[in-house]
This record gives sequence, structure tokens and C-alpha cells, in this order.
Amino acid sequence: MLCNNGKIKSADKKEMNKISIGAGDGWHKEGWDSLDNAPASFKHPGQHFGTAWNSRLSHSHYDIVFCANMLEHVPTSKVEKVFAEFNRIMKIGGFIRVTMPDLKKAAEAYVKNDKEYFSKGQIHKSDHLGIGSMFLNIMISPGHDTVLMSRDFNEVLGGYGHVTSYDFEMLKTYFEKWGFGEVRQTGFCMSANEELRERQRISANGKYYPVDDENAQKEMSNCPQECFITGFDNQPEHSLYVEARKTKEIPYSIDLEFDYNKRYKCDDIVTRIKLSVMRISCHIIDLCLVKSGLLSLARKIRGR
Repeated sequence: MLCNNGKIKSADKKEMNKISIGAGDGWHKEGWDSLDNAPASFKHPGQHFGTAWNSRLSHSHYDIVFCANMLEHVPTSKVEKVFAEFNRIMKIGGFIRVTMPDLKKAAEAYVKNDKEYFSKGQIHKSDHLGIGSMFLNIMISPGHDTVLMSRDFNEVLGGYGHVTSYDFEMLKTYFEKWGFGEVRQTGFCMSANEELRERQRISANGKYYPVDDENAQKEMSNCPQECFITGFDNQPEHSLYVEARKTKEIPYSIDLEFDYNKRYKCDDIVTRIKLSVMRISCHIIDLCLVKSGLLSLARKIRGR
């Protein structure tokens, strides 16, 4: 239910279906579902395994969707499918808030030679080639979300975390194209939804700590049931915050995608056969690692 000023009444939030997409296995909030595709042992109720572009979640189910620092990890070949999936799983009138590194802020800092901007609060820090590498690292960073392989599939060329970046105009274009209206840029913890104004923190044994608290992070690794990340917005110095409402149903079709984005797809028959075999093999390996507990052990050894 909405107030006259367009804000959601807090009294109604218990009746709503809510999900955080791209939350990771360490995020939890009472009354919320979450979705992530990282191989992990999900321990909290409402945690779903799946990709943002193929979630396998119910159609028109969610009233509120939150998505933090996920879209910059999605390759251009999949990003329109992500927005179509947002549309598919949300109810008409549903509310969505997304956050990510702000391309415009980063570009302005680069032009001003503001190295301090890139040094504070960044997960993927890079200054080995000067401010240029610090700026590019906002858009393309090392990680394990996307793997780049050679044309012959016989060599892994690299692993990536961030693969793109966005400003408000880019996000507004995608939202409006895929059935959303009332698209607006907001500030840190300044959502139209009262619940989403809670900043992201670590909850450890009933107490709250900043997300960068190293002791709390260690507790999360040792006691994932009692210690977890909760809340929403983070990194106000670098982030872009955008909200929208679903106004109409638009089922996904590749024909609706921008012609430029289609150029990123690898859909020839030979590539598809190779990927199918690799997908099955990787799924079996992931299941074995999770079921055996080896994945959790490896993360503890690495201090994650």
C-alpha cells in the first residue's frame, strides 16, 4: 500500500514478498528471500540458487526487489535478460531498488585526478598503472564471476568480477524498456521504501558491526548461522542508487534486445554443444564440493 507521497507504508511490509538478488550466501534478513549463483551451502530459509537472468522463481510473485552491486558483474550479453527477469518475477506496481558503482562519479574523479576517490572503500583496488588503472578497475576487475576462455576452449585467459559499469541514464533506459516506470535516482539510505533505508551491516551474535569490521568478518566465516550480512545500501561515496516500479508485463524475447547487445552472444551450434558439456561437468563438481564440505573448508583456509 502506498501513502499519498508515494512511499510504502511500513505497516504493510510484513504482507509483502521481498527478495535480494545477488546477495551472496552470507546475506540474511528476516522476511526476505535471496538469490545468488555462487556455489555455496545456503543455510538460511528463503535462500535460492540461480542466476539473475534465469532465476526459476515464481512469476509475478515479489512486491519488492533489492539488488546491490550485482549488475556490474553481469556480461552485456545477459543484462537485458536480467531486467526482463526482474519484470517477470515482480507484481505490477512492484518496487525495485538497485545499487552499484556510479560510472559518472568515477569518470569525474578520473578527470580531476582524484586518486583518493578510488582509494577509499574499494574492494577491487588497483593503482599499479596510476589513476587510469584505478578508473578502469571500476568497470573491469579481477574475480571469478565471469571466465574468459580462448576461442578453442583450451585455455582460461582470465577471471573477472566487474565486467561493465553504469550511470543513471543507462539504467533508466533499461528499466523503461523492460516495463518499469517512475525511474529515479536517489541517495544513500534515502529509499521511498522505509525498510530499504537500513544500511548494510554485519550481524554477529545479536550485535551489529560495520561491513568492513575484520573481526566480525572472521566471525562470519566461523559461525555463518549466527553471523551474517544484513541491511541494504553501502559504499555511499562511490555508489549509484536507482529505484523504479513495474508498470507493465514485457515477456523476454531476444528480438527485443538492442542489436548492439546481441553482438556479444555466442550462439553458434558448436559453441552451444561445448558449453552444454562444460555446464554439466561444472554443476557436478559444484555439487560435490558443497555436499562434501570442501568448499566451506577452502573458504575458511583462505579467510573468507
